[in-house]
Amino acid sequence: MAQVSSRFVEIGENAPAAPFSRRAAKVCGSKNFAFMTTDTEKKKSLARTLFLGGMSQKEIAEKCGISRNTINKWATQGGWTEARAAQNITRPELVNKLLLACSKMLDQLADADDPELYAGMADKISKLSSTIERLDKKASIVDAIEVFIAFGKWLEYRSKTDAEITVDFLKKLNHYQDMYISENIGK
Repeated sequence: MAQVSSRFVEIGENAPAAPFSRRAAKVCGSKNFAFMTTDTEKKKSLARTLFLGGMSQKEIAEKCGISRNTINKWATQGGWTEARAAQNITRPELVNKLLLACSKMLDQLADADDPELYAGMADKISKLSSTIERLDKKASIVDAIEVFIAFGKWLEYRSKTDAEITVDFLKKLNHYQDMYISENIGK
């Protein structure tokens, strides 16, 4: 007879134990408990979807019945903040904003006669130009996130007519995309 809580499943003494249940038993102080990963995985997947949709961590915690610290930990480990940022600003938009900043600085220089202002602005414009050049040339993690998001939307649409695109398939794909993002942030 199994009782389900938010984190553990109590199993009878004669029930076959999962390979990880002994570790869980040490944590719980009983051999009758095993981690119920599917419940946690479902909550984590829902929390990620809600986070990427713009919901606050506090709202997600309340909606999923999980602590705000857990949501924060998942968001940090999974690169959710970076993924949400990639949804909100594209690389071309960022380049345009940087170009606009350069333009404003050049306008300020045209109106000024201060040599120190010239030196400081020249340095800033040089750094912005370098950043723009890197953004234009190099595929970054933001590019990967943008592709993952677009591909995910396409798969969601495609799943309505393609029986091979299952929930388990999407979860596995999402898991590997998250791993890729986590491993490549900061490179």
